Parts: sequence; structure tokens; C-alpha cells
Amino acid sequence: MQSSSCDNSPIISIVVPVYNTSQYLSECLDSLLSQSLFDIEIICVDDGSTDDSPHMLDLYASREERLAVFHRENGGVSAARNFGISKSRGQYVLFVDSDDYIERNACKLLAEAAEKDDSDIVVFGGVSFPHVNWVDRCFGTQDALVCGDGVAALLGEPGSFPLMCNKMYRRSLIVENNVSFSSDLVLGEDNAFQFAIFPYAKTVTFLSCSLYHYRCGRSGSAIVEYYGDRLSKIKKHLEVVRYVFNDWQAKGISRRTKKRLSAGQWCFCTRMR
Repeated sequence: MQSSSCDNSPIISIVVPVYNTSQYLSECLDSLLSQSLFDIEIICVDDGSTDDSPHMLDLYASREERLAVFHRENGGVSAARNFGISKSRGQYVLFVDSDDYIERNACKLLAEAAEKDDSDIVVFGGVSFPHVNWVDRCFGTQDALVCGDGVAALLGEPGSFPLMCNKMYRRSLIVENNVSFSSDLVLGEDNAFQFAIFPYAKTVTFLSCSLYHYRCGRSGSAIVEYYGDRLSKIKKHLEVVRYVFNDWQAKGISRRTKKRLSAGQWCFCTRMR
């Protein structure tokens, strides 16, 4: 697969929001820099870290020209991801959390699949560590190709939601449709992003291969902090439901998908365990 344009833009931009993850950061960055596909850029957005993460990022950037570091005041993971998108130049955008890592051949396989199918979104599998059942179920993808109906791909294929780390997106799909992560959502912003972006996709490729390693139970993570009790969990889920419902109404998506929703497919809360 060739570079996406004549100005030597990379095939894939990998956006990494970083906040106080120095303990895991090297494992993450090493997995990105060792990708078998060389034509990538890595955009690390330091979201006001107070540990050794900023120093580590600068050290990596001094040694690797494909890695760019931006230091910002703390604004949350959504703002960091949105900023990373604004700095990206690749044909596709992949998001990797700074305490996670990906398989060495991940970018190569994703780029090949995207080129083969002319994909707007490529969905792939992963695994949690330590093992968490509901997370691994969310990663449970199967080989499939959905053309002409992004909503059908979203509602009909496993792996479409709630996670965003197991997807690669065509950058123009995000930029031209002005899709972004909501800073108003404390949790579930990744789930809401899927419901915002999938309706614009014409071709979605699903791969069954497991490429992403998702760290669970890290102290200080949003899931650990806010999902400690059932009531808090329900409140956060309802905030996402309200956000998605209002977004789909404003864009007219609810009207176009009325039959599907009335048939009981509006059930994404059940996957946000």
C-alpha cells in the first residue's frame, strides 16, 4: 500500500492520549514503533500529566521522527483525542490508549484490509488483560463486510460498539462530517463516537483477528473511578443514551432507522456492562 498522497502523508495516524501512565508508556510506544508497516505517524497528546510521562514522551520523540508530542493543560481524554485528530495527516486514524498496546502486524493488516475493501471503518478484535468477560465480548468480532449501510454495520455486527480502540477510521470521514469526541461525557464517549461516525460509513470491514491488548483495572482509570457502584454505572449509561438520541434526532438518523429501532435494536446499553 502506498502513501496516501504525494506529500508523503502517512497511511495511518495513531493518536495516543497520555495522562499519568509512565508505568506502561514504554510498552505502548514500543509496540507502535515496532510496527511492520513503517508508513505511520504517532501523535502523542500529553494531557497535563504530572508523573514522568512528559519526559518519557520527549525522549522518545527525540529518537524517532515519526513520533510527535504535544503537551497541553489537562482537558480530558476526549479533548486530547480531538486535538490529536486535528494534528493527524494520515489517510486513516487509529486510537491507542497509552496503557495498552497492539500486535506488531496490526497496522499492516488494517491497511491491507482497508485498501482491499476501500473501507471507511475497519473493525478488529482484541483481548483484555487481566481477563474481563464483558470487555472480551465487546472485542468478539467476526470476518464480515457491510456495504452501503453504516447503521446496519453498527447495529448488526458484533464489535461495533461500545469500544473505539478496536477500530480504524478514514480520517476524511471524521473531518468532513465534523465528528468528534464529546467532552461532556465522563464515560462512554467512545461509545457515543461510534453512533456518531458509523451512519456516515459506506463500507465497514470486520476482521476476526485479535490485534489490540486492552488493560483493565488500572488504578486511576475512568472505568475504575466511576464504575465502582451500580447506580453510578446506570447514570453514566443514561447520559450516553441521551446524548446519542439527541444527536441522531438532530441529524435525522432516527427517522431513517425507525424500523430497526422499533424492532428492538436500540439496545446498546446492554453492551456497556
